[in-house]
Amino acid sequence: MNTRNKRSNLARQLHDYFVSLILIAILSILASSCRPPSPSYQGYGYLIIAPEALLPAVEDFGDYKEAKGFLVDLVSLEEILTSTPGDDDPEKIRNFLQGYSALTPEREFVLLVGSMDAVPMRIAYPDPLDHFFLDVPTDFYYEELTGNWDADGDGFFGEYGEDMSQETEDYGVELYVARVPWDAPGEIQVILDHIIEYEQDTSPRMDRAIGAGATIETPCDTAPWVNLGKLFLMDPAGYESTTLYDNCASANPDYELTRDNFLGQWEMQQPGLVMWFSHGNSYGSYLGPPDWGTFIDVDNLPQGVAPALCFTSGCTVAAPDVESLGRVLISDGICASFMGSSRITEWGDNTFPSYNAQFKMAIRFIWERRAISEAKRFSLEYYAIAETAPENISGAFFHKNLFQFMVFGDPSIQLH
Repeated sequence: MNTRNKRSNLARQLHDYFVSLILIAILSILASSCRPPSPSYQGYGYLIIAPEALLPAVEDFGDYKEAKGFLVDLVSLEEILTSTPGDDDPEKIRNFLQGYSALTPEREFVLLVGSMDAVPMRIAYPDPLDHFFLDVPTDFYYEELTGNWDADGDGFFGEYGEDMSQETEDYGVELYVARVPWDAPGEIQVILDHIIEYEQDTSPRMDRAIGAGATIETPCDTAPWVNLGKLFLMDPAGYESTTLYDNCASANPDYELTRDNFLGQWEMQQPGLVMWFSHGNSYGSYLGPPDWGTFIDVDNLPQGVAPALCFTSGCTVAAPDVESLGRVLISDGICASFMGSSRITEWGDNTFPSYNAQFKMAIRFIWERRAISEAKRFSLEYYAIAETAPENISGAFFHKNLFQFMVFGDPSIQLH
């Protein structure tokens, strides 16, 4: 979340926050007596794009996904770039994906194998007046295939108002995209093996979860969120969940959130799911004011753990252009897949659309056991409708929030 203080009316924001909590509680209670079965994605397409040199490292993974019922295609990046028209490499990849998505009415899965240097991302510039500070590397460009990302032809993609806006686009996605953001063949193989290890694990640990909430502005401001998530979402979904946050009058955690407690519980519980809410940057996730120490960072990670599914609200933890926390958690096998933000998350005066978008993702992902990238789709499509730009949030920040959420790992991975 944004470390800058942009909230002028804390009382109003807390009201919106608790309205959102009440909403998720109601939705969870309504669903608790009849949780739907996990969806099957058999028969869905699963396209893997990798540089030619990396294709041998992904062949076994492709065979594994095919055995699970996916329709798998492996295509080299070089083949796409030499056979598909486009003004630059990202546009060629997107044009190729447009043809691929037209083959079936289903939204297909796409795995990009390689860092943004090897398999390029589109760099978006949501603010037409700021092409320097507000750059957003995004794979959303490969998911949303109908919008004109450079309608004004100036070479700066994703500008709000000059390329796309709420008046011209629905921001619905045609494909589910994730990325393995590393380049060494051996490293790629290990990451994909951890995904297989997670999906084949049927041990009791898969029913264990950790939820943590750090301070955003004032102590205990995320505690009710984590606590209600445990009571009305995690517990009814069958999880044995452990909570970590400040000791609060409104809710008592299982453990106070400290670095030792967070990493120690992760190592002891060996959970299948880990979620945390905090400030962040590419280096790590922070306890928040007044101490601002990290409770997990690239130099302080859980040791000896089996892979989990992980996601966090922290700003910039999934930055693809540096050795960020999200990239390291994937490469070290701590997370089988990871969802996070490539840049700073922005908030409007009314925080309800942003909070509720996160709740909707959690419901789809945890309760319905949807694939991680499909859960992201529901969240962003809701946000694109519920948020109002520029009335509540600037158009540039609206685009930034849509573009920056990344999935590292497997786009089709589900909770058990």
